[in-house]
Amino acid sequence: MIKRYDPNGRPVGRETVALFQRDAQTKGAERAVLVTLSGFSEPARRAAIVTSPTVDLIDGERLANLVKEQRLGVRSVTRVYFSVLQRKATSPSDFADLDVLAQRILDFQDRFNATAEPFDWTFTRDDLHTLLARIDAHEPTATPHAA
Repeated sequence: MIKRYDPNGRPVGRETVALFQRDAQTKGAERAVLVTLSGFSEPARRAAIVTSPTVDLIDGERLANLVKEQRLGVRSVTRVYFSVLQRKATSPSDFADLDVLAQRILDFQDRFNATAEPFDWTFTRDDLHTLLARIDAHEPTATPHAA
């Protein structure tokens, strides 16, 4: 699931997790993973483990730790971001001054955040089982949903 960026920094709430659980249940999932760059409210964390399928919640901090542990680094993510930024917002690259360039980048971010939509997921069930096994190996079994 992709959650749009919230500039106010509000965490993902119980309603979002419950909706995600219902969608996962409708598709026959036994377990689901919800990732956000922000965080999850306490009611959302409780909802994730109360009903089936359970939802592993991965917040921004946990995601950053996983990226670091798996040595994925942020270079590739940064490279992709700047590649998209260059193609969509700064081409052609002739600006009257830095203020115009800065405003173009800010406008791009606002437009992207307002129009972002979920993408077609190509992650397979086997890929998910492999990822969940790796996550389980790094987390204590008593608190599988702790970030």
